[in-house]
Amino acid sequence: MTYKGQYYQGLREGIGEQVWKNGGCYQGYFRNDKSNGKGVQVYPNGDWYKGDWKDGMSHGIGEYWQEKEKIKYEGEWYCGEKNGFGRETYQDG
Repeated sequence: MTYKGQYYQGLREGIGEQVWKNGGCYQGYFRNDKSNGKGVQVYPNGDWYKGDWKDGMSHGIGEYWQEKEKIKYEGEWYCGEKNGFGRETYQDG
């Protein structure tokens, strides 16, 4: 894993980019060494999440694209899970 960005007292803090050996990456804000605030994570399989993060998990409002299934979810997240109001859009209609 590589990280390029801001640090505070030895921890990732502020804006940065983290890239894993498997090809996944996260670009956005960090706090206390975890993704927090706004950010985008792209997964090795082509899926991606763009939105709010808290303590390294999708949390708040965000969009998730499933590349294989061609499904996009836009809505609320809680501790890494879809939760609350949201909408799924299927590419095939």
